[in-house]
Amino acid sequence: DYAVQTILMYTHRLEAYMGTMLAMDDHMLKFSNAVFDNLGVEFMASISLPIYDQFQFLSFFKLFLSQMLFQCVVIMTTLVLVVIYSLLLNDVEERTYTYGMLRALGMKRV
Repeated sequence: DYAVQTILMYTHRLEAYMGTMLAMDDHMLKFSNAVFDNLGVEFMASISLPIYDQFQFLSFFKLFLSQMLFQCVVIMTTLVLVVIYSLLLNDVEERTYTYGMLRALGMKRV
């Protein structure tokens, strides 16, 4: 009749944990509602979902890492474009100098 703690196992946890966070939120909400419907609304209890809490923490960590990866890709792309532009600009300046020197030495314009 009296219990300090009761541990319930969620039977469909694989499909809940392998889906998106929205799907997991929906599964956990339905599970907790079903528990309280069976126990009664007036039952004095609280639900603790430790694995769900860890998944929420990991989802924020995953979001942080994906944002960091995106920023690294943007920075690397910008650096690559600057290097390519610099190389092309250097090549044009070198050609202009070379043709100027050849013209100064007497080469005729083609």
